[in-house]
Amino acid sequence: MGRLFNSLPLFSTDYSAAASAVRDCGGLAIICCPDGCMGNYVRFDEPRWAEIPANVLQLELRERDVIFGDDDWMERFRTLDNLDGYGFIGLINTPVSSLIGMDTELLCRRIEEEFGIPSMSIPTNGYGNYHDGLSKAMLGVLDIIPEDDSPVGASLLGFSPLEYTESELSRIAEQSGSSAIFPGMGLESLKGIRNAEKSILLSSSAIGLAEVMERKYGIPYEPFMLREAAVREGDRTILIVGEQFRSNNLRSEIRHMGGDADVATFFTLCGRYSEPGDRKIESEEELSSLMSSGYKCVIGDPMLECLVPEDVRFIRDPQSAISSRLFWDDRIDVFSLWSLSECALRGRERSLGSDVPDLTTDLVTQPVSSVSFWYPMPVQHRYD
Repeated sequence: MGRLFNSLPLFSTDYSAAASAVRDCGGLAIICCPDGCMGNYVRFDEPRWAEIPANVLQLELRERDVIFGDDDWMERFRTLDNLDGYGFIGLINTPVSSLIGMDTELLCRRIEEEFGIPSMSIPTNGYGNYHDGLSKAMLGVLDIIPEDDSPVGASLLGFSPLEYTESELSRIAEQSGSSAIFPGMGLESLKGIRNAEKSILLSSSAIGLAEVMERKYGIPYEPFMLREAAVREGDRTILIVGEQFRSNNLRSEIRHMGGDADVATFFTLCGRYSEPGDRKIESEEELSSLMSSGYKCVIGDPMLECLVPEDVRFIRDPQSAISSRLFWDDRIDVFSLWSLSECALRGRERSLGSDVPDLTTDLVTQPVSSVSFWYPMPVQHRYD
């Protein structure tokens, strides 16, 4: 019961991040879920769904599939047009497919035998966070990237649309001289990734992949930093709650301005890039207690504001993995983190254009049509 959320929404799931990673690498993502359950991904976990074509389908498990099992899943693939137009197929597990023990690895082998398309099973289960799914997807895709001797400067690892926009990604790639973005490029464009001079990690979700590439191919890695990290300045009166590498960049900006901060996260916390005082948050109660432990200011997603004590200042830094589309238009560009630093140190508040909704009323009692981030599932992205 310690992980039960009473005030916070559910965070983006592992299978959603895996689906986006497969799509961004030019593959066809198949979410192994019942009819309609893909809606969570479409409506909440993929902010680009309405803007760009999404090569993501749902397997549409039926009640009889769950109870008895079924052998006609291959028939559903035979009805798809242009199946050979994808670089590979990724079968992504969900709570239902995991619960019934669906053999997605066997299904992948059958797909490869019949269609000649590389296929992979991603062992997500819906209980992990988006970092878990992104990490598993990247490790799986790495195994099917063609080998090549072409040289690559730096490679960017760990891109997620929940953390970076396309414009931010382009600017980071230009500044770092990176010629490979993973996820973010098709398999052919990534075939020289094993020869990269170094890996630059966009988020801590890429730690597992970077360690594998260092061990197998001798490629060193480092986190993405806006500028040279500042050293510790003094008392840490500010708490930053968010993805570790973004939070480390924000802490560095605060230090450059004469302050200091601790970092806390619900997601991956890599000890190699942590400092004393940083911590992985496991529950709502733990975060609430931490916020009450003497900090004067907390920076985090607007949905966390309900846990902040009245005598502690709160500065909003929207994070799509927590609040989904609610504050998508208000999120801070990574190159503008200095503005949050100024707010924290100069005593200014940063307001957003909309208030935090009450999840128990605003999103439950309102009709579907009145919720601005509710997108209907396009018919062309479903099996007939």
